[in-house]
Amino acid sequence: MTDAAQDGQVPFSIEIFNEWYDRYRARLLEPARENAVKALNELLDEELSERDRVRVDVRPGRIKSKLRAWQKLNSKYGAVVASMEEVPHVMDDLVGLRVVCTNTSDLKRVVEILCKLEIWSDGDTPVLAIISPDSAQDYLKEGTPSGYRAYHLNLCTSVPVATERHVVVCELQLRTLLQDSWGVLTHEDTYKPGTQPPPLVHTLGKRMADLMATLDDMAQDLRDALEKIAATATDASAVPEGALRPVAEFSTADRQAAYQYLRERVSTLARPIDWASLAWEMQREFGQDIANGWVGHASFKDVLLAAVPHDQVVSDAPGYVLPPHFDRDNYRFGSIDDAPRAATLLHEMDRTFPLSETACWREAYSALAAATAADLDGGVFAITPLTERARHIARDADVLVSRRQLDHIARVLLAAHELRPNMTAVEISETFRTCTRQRVTPLSTSPSELAELDAWLGG
Repeated sequence: MTDAAQDGQVPFSIEIFNEWYDRYRARLLEPARENAVKALNELLDEELSERDRVRVDVRPGRIKSKLRAWQKLNSKYGAVVASMEEVPHVMDDLVGLRVVCTNTSDLKRVVEILCKLEIWSDGDTPVLAIISPDSAQDYLKEGTPSGYRAYHLNLCTSVPVATERHVVVCELQLRTLLQDSWGVLTHEDTYKPGTQPPPLVHTLGKRMADLMATLDDMAQDLRDALEKIAATATDASAVPEGALRPVAEFSTADRQAAYQYLRERVSTLARPIDWASLAWEMQREFGQDIANGWVGHASFKDVLLAAVPHDQVVSDAPGYVLPPHFDRDNYRFGSIDDAPRAATLLHEMDRTFPLSETACWREAYSALAAATAADLDGGVFAITPLTERARHIARDADVLVSRRQLDHIARVLLAAHELRPNMTAVEISETFRTCTRQRVTPLSTSPSELAELDAWLGG
């Protein structure tokens, strides 16, 4: 070992390192960043509904600068690196990825999606994989001493070089909007490795981080309250008398624009879409205020029926719009996780519908039942605390239940006005299975397929 290595310095000069790093960045790091960002976007496009997808932003990522890489290499790894070829094996953040989510519930859903990725094994050349489960670092609840909050996970992707593929490790940071804003405001990402900010900066940054964590909780509570309203307001009967704007306030041009939007959107459907998603799309296009009167109609259903042929509108809860010339019996879709046809059909229309094994459904019913008996802030109608409690109950029993599955069951029961305190697992199971059968029945399916679906859901 050289004297430099014994002193904690790498056994090569910065000039030699810079020349090597420039080549390595161009050949491997930049292509790896592009591959990983593309794969992340495609994965989230596939797994999240459009309403959820717009709340998750995959950033372009970054490559660590030569100076920052050199400083970290010497301050942390100088005693263990004998050659530059070893640098990528000890430094796992040369490629940095970032996903920013609107709320903590969005962030946790993305974590669940990512944790389903394959674990990398030596010799694999993945598009995207987890380098090791041990790489996960959860700074969400407590944060670091400086106040930094995020979830870190090391992923890997493979890059072609000549006739071979090389695996590159990428550090992924997941943050909420407020957590990301804190990092920008405090310049947390610009501190040099091994350095500390001045005491006043540290104190103010920590106070700001705690305040933003409180705001994150408030933002989640606000979202839960709005989603409760959205889940229950399915038709005109849920609208309080006098709450709608009068017809006279909407011009003929307003209504024609709404009708035209719906006709064009429905004409391009590749698969059925539920009313809630379509109504959300209209609010995104025209503004939230359109829901306060639906251009002179009593409900979204009425404006939909005025614009779209009635034979394409399925009124059974939760309501769907079918593509033109939709063939219910011969609709083609991929088989996923050996789930029954009715389940995969529902998943094609509603990506939030989980495809899980029967045992997982039963475990989820039991965990939710125990959670409905707990003393929760906001009661059982606050979905996030309810499903958080259910996950803790399952974890204490050494049972793994996904947040996505718990969220879906709870939201279906809430929309059906069937979510209440002290429910039993049997009550939750029966109610959820009934609601799910009602959702899919108008779209396909034979009695035998419905029976298969019911059994798969734990009936």
